[in-house]
Amino acid sequence: MTLERLGMIVNKDTGALFDVYEWPGPFEGSVFAPEGATHVIECYTEKRAGGFGYRAARILKTVAHVAVDEGEGGEVIWEKWPLKYRPSFL
Repeated sequence: MTLERLGMIVNKDTGALFDVYEWPGPFEGSVFAPEGATHVIECYTEKRAGGFGYRAARILKTVAHVAVDEGEGGEVIWEKWPLKYRPSFL
């Protein structure tokens, strides 16, 4: 599957850069496909550590809600990341 790259986001707190792709829906290799996800972000650090390297996200003008885990009941754990710049693709 090929993901369509939309642009980048910058985490305001850490300065980390992330490529952003259009959300294709559930895809092979994803741990979970959370409802409400609108984008996929590529996490380079996670890929270097041997992980999958992609996370589902909801990207808004000033924040990104990133799916980081799954709770005991199967609910998605969202982490809120402040963005340094408004994404140009929104």
